[in-house]
Amino acid sequence: MLQAQLKRELPIGTPSSQVDAYLTAHGWQHSFLPDERAYLAGIRNVGSRFSFTREDIAIRINIDKSGGLKSIAVAPLFTYHGR
Repeated sequence: MLQAQLKRELPIGTPSSQVDAYLTAHGWQHSFLPDERAYLAGIRNVGSRFSFTREDIAIRINIDKSGGLKSIAVAPLFTYHGR
């Protein structure tokens, strides 16, 4: 669902400055890795607060050599925190 939203709102070729502005506007922690030409973003605590695991979402947005969006990957991350 999030990946579909990102692909709809950030189509291939979107300038990296707009990608950065989008991530900032959503309040998602992110960094640009220049050596990899990629943004890494994280959305924390998206799962149920009554679970023994914490669910976060990792987003990777690859930028091509001309500075446009090349691809988006979204992956859930689960961390056991016990209670």
